[in-house]
Amino acid sequence: PVQVSPENGAKTNGNSPKFEWFAVTGVTEYTFEIKKVSDNSVVSKGRYSAENRCDTTLCSIPSPVELASGEYKWHVVGWVGDVRGEFSKYFTFTVNE
Repeated sequence: PVQVSPENGAKTNGNSPKFEWFAVTGVTEYTFEIKKVSDNSVVSKGRYSAENRCDTTLCSIPSPVELASGEYKWHVVGWVGDVRGEFSKYFTFTVNE
C-alpha cells in the first residue's frame, strides 16, 4: 500500500493524527504499525478490516494511541485471506504537542 498521510517527514500538531493510505484491490485486511524512531520500539500495531476502514480509493484509521512528542515511523501491509503482502516503506513524522 502507498501511504498518504501523515506525509513522509511531516510535523503534526496534536498527538492523535489520522493515518491514510491508498486502498489495494482485493485486500481484505491491513496490518498497521507505528514505531519510535529513537529505539525502533513498537508503539502500536493492529490488524484492521478493509471493509470497515476503506472506501474504493482510500483507507484511514484514527491514531490508535495518543503519541508523546517525538519522531515516529509508520507502515502498513495488506492481507488477502491468510496471505500477507509486502510492507510499505516507512514514513516518518514528528509529533509536536
